[in-house]
Amino acid sequence: MKLYKKSKLQPMKPWVFGMDMTGISISDADLASGSPRAGDMIAQNPDNPKDQWLVAAEFFDKNYEDAFSDKAEIEWLRAALQCILKKAEARDQYGGIANESIAFVARKALNKGKE
Repeated sequence: MKLYKKSKLQPMKPWVFGMDMTGISISDADLASGSPRAGDMIAQNPDNPKDQWLVAAEFFDKNYEDAFSDKAEIEWLRAALQCILKKAEARDQYGGIANESIAFVARKALNKGKE
């Protein structure tokens, strides 16, 4: 079996007792282990909102994290700042003092916490 990594964010919401499960797929293995239950999540295909499935709590806990947690936000900002710094250092079409200022701010932000 080949390994794959998601390239997009996965919309999900927590399963709650009494939730209408009509149209939500649940694997036989998850049913056999007692799902749906507290901690399970309901995933949704962002391109087809009617395509929904249950993600068991154990699988969710091992494989997902909040896309907007502090750690994820810091990594996203770091990547964005690195991109900005590269463009500024390359002195693309904007050139001049503006790029020097952008590069200075990006370098300062990337080094924060390393001091």
